[in-house]
Amino acid sequence: MKKLVLLLAMALTVGNLNAQLEVVKSETETIWSSRNSSQSLKHFITEQGDFYAFYYKNLEYKSITDIKYLKLQDKDEVVQFFRLVSEAIGSEQDTKVRINGKLVLLGDFTGGCIILTNGSHTVISKKKALEIVDLLTN
Repeated sequence: MKKLVLLLAMALTVGNLNAQLEVVKSETETIWSSRNSSQSLKHFITEQGDFYAFYYKNLEYKSITDIKYLKLQDKDEVVQFFRLVSEAIGSEQDTKVRINGKLVLLGDFTGGCIILTNGSHTVISKKKALEIVDLLTN
């Protein structure tokens, strides 16, 4: 009886896995990457539409490959986000932004901007933030 129940459970699981599998074709373009590759901005072109992702090494890392990302909907959102990042540097007020449903806190941190999300953070300089803005607006 146990074998029968186990076999039925495995069959249902395999059936559900096959039903949830979807292949999506996409192209990826790296727009910007830091020298040590701890941060990068990538542009994804898919059949469903384009989007951008800002990848960063989590400075609160739990493993050496703890990479996080913020998904940004389009070029305008990327430009607006990195302008806010550059404006947060030197400001006494932290800036709260909601990106793709995720609350992000931007604040001044030792000559750079700290980007805090739930359980992770990174720091980016004003020069790098403006470099990204320039790449996308020129």
